[in-house]
Amino acid sequence: MNSNPRLRPCPACDKPISKRARQCPHCQHVLPENMRRAKIKPWFLPAMGLFVVAGLILVAFEIFRSVESPEKGLPGLASAAGNWPTWRGPGYNNTAVGDAPPVMWDEEKNIIWKTEVPGRGHATPVVWGDRIFLPTADEEQQVLSLVCVHSETGSLIWNTEIHRGGLMNKSKKNSYASSTVACDGQRIYVPFIVDGGLWLTATDLDGRILWQKRVTAFQSEHGYGSSPLVYKSLVILAGDHLEKSFLTGLDVATGEIVWQTPRKRGGSYGSPVMARLANSEQLLLSGQGEVTSYNPLNGQPVWRSRANARSTVGTIAWYEPFVFATTLNGTICIRADGKGNVSRSHVVWENRVKANVPSPLVVDDRILVVDDEGFVTCLAISTGRQLWKKRLGGNVSASPVLAAGHVYLPLEDGQLFVFKAGEKFELVSKNDLGDGGFASPVICEGQIFLRTDHYLYCIGHG
Repeated sequence: MNSNPRLRPCPACDKPISKRARQCPHCQHVLPENMRRAKIKPWFLPAMGLFVVAGLILVAFEIFRSVESPEKGLPGLASAAGNWPTWRGPGYNNTAVGDAPPVMWDEEKNIIWKTEVPGRGHATPVVWGDRIFLPTADEEQQVLSLVCVHSETGSLIWNTEIHRGGLMNKSKKNSYASSTVACDGQRIYVPFIVDGGLWLTATDLDGRILWQKRVTAFQSEHGYGSSPLVYKSLVILAGDHLEKSFLTGLDVATGEIVWQTPRKRGGSYGSPVMARLANSEQLLLSGQGEVTSYNPLNGQPVWRSRANARSTVGTIAWYEPFVFATTLNGTICIRADGKGNVSRSHVVWENRVKANVPSPLVVDDRILVVDDEGFVTCLAISTGRQLWKKRLGGNVSASPVLAAGHVYLPLEDGQLFVFKAGEKFELVSKNDLGDGGFASPVICEGQIFLRTDHYLYCIGHG
């Protein structure tokens, strides 16, 4: 017999339980009288159990959904495999996946097609399915347009006028169509500066304008060159200029501003990119003397670090858990798991290896920094130590692209170098089509799409 006054036998299994127990720990029999005392219904605990199980299932689903393969890239570009939908490609890292493209070509070999592009522009081609999208500018007529070319034949499908007149100040080296457009498979998002403002236009895949939005006033120093990106239901655009600057998230369907985050004043030309770092999706942008990580859903800053130059042109690169930014004063490496101002706590290394327009490229555990004079410097990611340095022999404005272990880098004079970036520089080939340019190459499904001053080339295994 049980002599403990605080215990009583369970009416179902006769084992000792607390007099205040609401459920027997041995047989799970529910004690209705104690449920009533606590003003809890008998079904409460089983219901709570189901609620917890459902919550765990939802958490597991979200974790599973958030894990993206390298081919799929980051949220917002989940269906972009086989395409090149934005500046820096589907992974925002200028790295191609899929079949290996050619490493050698000329006008007689491995040229699938060649198409004359109307107007002028430095923007990189964007590829979605069998269509290629390019912004272009007719400076004489003051017309800014978006053109669409068939990726298999090179034929012009359509040419849509976006703006006429109102062209703004730019440097001689820049173009009026230097920003690469973004495509989410339903719309193309096209930024231009005209009439004292930064405008973003959305068209459908047949070139029909769906909406236009004046995102912010814009005072131009050297023109505009930042490219938009798509994240979930947002298209995100940087507007750094000489007056009030902003980073803006707009609704993809309507063009309405969802959030707009102020930034410091000053002419800067870098493009935002997405990266999955420190177990979170981070929106990264350098410029105005800082490298900043934002929450892409609401535009709120997560962390920021000083950088060593106010104006930036190149785009950030990363390699978990690091972020790399290049400027005219050097390269900086920052650990991406901080909060607030991390200038003193998370700067891993910095050096004097400079770059202005070309963006850096991660190759395995190394990072390539290309300066405007054509010097390629290979650094160890963890320490910033220089492994090698090579001059290619001409000026560079394009950014290097990695495909099948080879780096593709065009010079402004039209030469395109293919090399391996291992522990030492290894030249594979040097190709010259006789037409210079500023755009970076795009590589999809084993084909290279290269914009030059006058043409768009498709280079593939012939």
